Amino acid sequence: MMGKTAFQPQRSRRPQTQTAAQELASLATELQAAVNQFTTSLAGEVGRYGINVNAVITGYTVGPRDALVESRRETHPEEYRKRMEHKDRMMAVTPLGRMGTGEDYADAVAFLASDKASYITGHLLRVTGGFPQILEYSSGAIPGQGRD
Repeated sequence: MMGKTAFQPQRSRRPQTQTAAQELASLATELQAAVNQFTTSLAGEVGRYGINVNAVITGYTVGPRDALVESRRETHPEEYRKRMEHKDRMMAVTPLGRMGTGEDYADAVAFLASDKASYITGHLLRVTGGFPQILEYSSGAIPGQGRD
């Protein structure tokens, strides 16, 4: 005779004290480590064929969402306020004090694809404006994200 067992959903892996931002930062760290490992491994495999393999890590970026939020500033003031607060927090910890652009990243990729980078392989190039390591983000180093 089989006994009845109640279904018990699995608990979230995230500790109860971990914020959503910290969970996202943790995931980003894991993904970055995977990209790093893949880049290094692939570079080792195809280097003998004269193929360079590199990756670009991007920072906080100007995008279509920014234009949308700006265009709705009058009709959606709360959304605009939250976006500006988030942007201010990010800029406060970005030494160059600005958001990245598509041109910033394209220039980095163009360099890595050029003859000037012919001896660079297996590298992750951080094009982040000096934005702190993702681990600092997860620990709450960004103003408004846990320590203040």
